[in-house]
Amino acid sequence: MQGPQIHAFVQKDKVTAFMRKLELWIISLKNNNFDMFPTFKITCLADEIEESKVLINKHLTSLREQFSFYFKDLDMSKYEWIRNPFVIEKYDDFGLTTAEQEMIIDLSSDSTLKQMFQHENNIVTFWLRVKDEFPTLTNKALEILLPFVTSYLCETGFSAVAVLKTKYRSCLKIEKELRTAISSMIPRFDKICAEKQAHPSH
Repeated sequence: MQGPQIHAFVQKDKVTAFMRKLELWIISLKNNNFDMFPTFKITCLADEIEESKVLINKHLTSLREQFSFYFKDLDMSKYEWIRNPFVIEKYDDFGLTTAEQEMIIDLSSDSTLKQMFQHENNIVTFWLRVKDEFPTLTNKALEILLPFVTSYLCETGFSAVAVLKTKYRSCLKIEKELRTAISSMIPRFDKICAEKQAHPSH
């Protein structure tokens, strides 16, 4: 669930969807509907179905209880101004100061910023773009958004190291290669090749 565009809101949506699926699967199981487990549906023998249903139901119920416990504070409604500051009409439910509410009003009334937001695929990038103009709001937004992005970059770095340093290249200094591997910049190979002169044949 990690990625450069994964943030708290995406995580919350995915967890909520999974918990709703668990509820659906439990109900389907009681109704002898095994569509969610196609392999079980094909391989399970008729005399094993009832016993298997009990085990599966126990597992699904336990999973639902664990998710409900670990994600009991999943309400992100107080951060909706971060997800989309242009659709919020009342700002007094978000725990913001009057000054911060005035900043959101300024931001959400700016038609240029609204157009930028609509064309931006990543809300982290949007908040970074308005940082100079709205530093207080941006800092509050990034406190919620950045933990997942930062974790993603760490995981990307570890994966790149695992690929670069094999037992055959254990002494390799990988600083430059690692920087290239985790960079989000796309190389301009045409420009790089055009600047290199081919060796003339001897």
